[in-house]
Amino acid sequence: MDLLEASGVVVDGGGPGHYQVLARKYRPRTFAELVGQDHVVRTLRNAIAQGRIAHAYLFVGPRGIGKTSTARIMAMALNGPGGPKADYDPDDPVCVEIAEGRCLDVREIDGASNNGVEQVRELREDVRYMPQRCRFKIYIIDEVHMLTPAAFNALLKTLEEPPDHVKFIFATTEVQKVLPTILSRCQRFDLRRIPNGLIVRQLELIAGKEGVDAERGALEALARFADGGMRDAQSSFDQLIAFCGKRITEEDVLLVFGLPPQRVIASIAGCMLRGDAAEAWGQVSDLEAQGKDLARVLADCLSHLRSLLIYQKAPAVLDRELAPEQREAFEAQKALLAPPKLLRMVEMLSEAEPRVRAALSPKIQLEVALASACEVPLEVELGDVIALLDPEGRSVTPRGGGGAPAEPAPRVDAPEAPGPGGAAAASGLEAAWAEAVKEAKVWGRSLRPEFGAGSVRIHAEGGSLAILRAGKQDKAVEQRLRDLAGAGIRIEWIESRATAPAPEAPVEAAPGRPTPGPAGPQPLQISEEEFKDDPEIQAARERFGAKLKEIRNRRKDA
Repeated sequence: MDLLEASGVVVDGGGPGHYQVLARKYRPRTFAELVGQDHVVRTLRNAIAQGRIAHAYLFVGPRGIGKTSTARIMAMALNGPGGPKADYDPDDPVCVEIAEGRCLDVREIDGASNNGVEQVRELREDVRYMPQRCRFKIYIIDEVHMLTPAAFNALLKTLEEPPDHVKFIFATTEVQKVLPTILSRCQRFDLRRIPNGLIVRQLELIAGKEGVDAERGALEALARFADGGMRDAQSSFDQLIAFCGKRITEEDVLLVFGLPPQRVIASIAGCMLRGDAAEAWGQVSDLEAQGKDLARVLADCLSHLRSLLIYQKAPAVLDRELAPEQREAFEAQKALLAPPKLLRMVEMLSEAEPRVRAALSPKIQLEVALASACEVPLEVELGDVIALLDPEGRSVTPRGGGGAPAEPAPRVDAPEAPGPGGAAAASGLEAAWAEAVKEAKVWGRSLRPEFGAGSVRIHAEGGSLAILRAGKQDKAVEQRLRDLAGAGIRIEWIESRATAPAPEAPVEAAPGRPTPGPAGPQPLQISEEEFKDDPEIQAARERFGAKLKEIRNRRKDA
């Protein structure tokens, strides 16, 4: 008698001391028990009901989400009594044999250890023989991507035109390694990661059947740790029962698996969104002192910010994923940072994740990543300059993207006469514009806006940017501004009528207009009524909300 038998625990086999792990004990046996793969279940059930059963299926997806279980369920549906039938009896002896891997007509092959040409040739010989007691001979090949190219090629002809009594079901975690010639001969089904809410619900059912009192927070932590894999969640739950007994708390889960608390992750994310690197570093030091996995800390922070980014734009997408505490955290944080900056922060942490995992000192790499991320909310961009003026022209304090407007300042109506309020607003605008052009590295070139009385040269309106200047359009500056502010910005270069350069060659004068003369200020040679009715003058007045106060004839005033 060995040690396991003496302790009353036998991993495989039957008898009074037999113990079956939770992942096997609660493995789905019917389509109804398959969790989180409704799109696959619906298609397969309809195919069976309509008699449209393919000769080869390929199930794709990460580990532990039900690929092999789905293959077994499909085999039971095809070979069960009265089959093919989607609603079969899982307790029928034939179905029990298939579920336990004992059916001679349903062969499960490990592609990792049976990946050579010789094994495939043996399979090709075997498919010629009729099934012994079932309707179909079914070959389930797990991790099919492990087959060698020679083995794939040896399988091609059989896979394309198998006998009527043969069905192939493949499963893989790395579909990109499967030859296109194999893919083209299969019906492909992509299984998804299982949402955390469904994993928690399944663990609650298992806990009830096993007589285990598990806190909701403990099950939610297990679901996060499993990363969408039901098998991983059940195996971890099994380990916790062995560690804790019949009572499991969230602290037990965090202790056993070295996970950081979700509330601390939300707090660190909040520090990054506010640009508070010192507080973020302090919380990371506390987690390190508690023995937490710092690579996991970064991964959880990245996941939190990714979910926050989605929550800002489409919260309904996360309805099945978020716990109530997470939803509260996202509601409090969604206005702290604009989506473009949040996206850049997510990209920065994604790039840092492999460095933290591979580093000899993960804390240093994590601190550097947090410091870089905390700089994002403090950056001043061209979009912040545009945000300085709301549609009504009131001054707004530039922030990371959220935040409420500051106290309204008097509107600057270029080209109105100067005033104290206008000077103050122009001064704030000048400071922000200076930061933007420093970043753009265009200061000192032909683009030099003025911010004096009656000559504010930038104007934000409905997300567009118009620049008043004299001279020719500068394509290089325009492209740099688009790089800073995004492709959606509209940049208009408006030449001042009074200082527009003379054309190099004579042009035909428009009706009622004089032919341009030499460069430099020219006398106004049209009537006041024609000036007022000029379409360009009217467009400028409407765009900038300006009022026409006085018309002066330069020739008379000279």
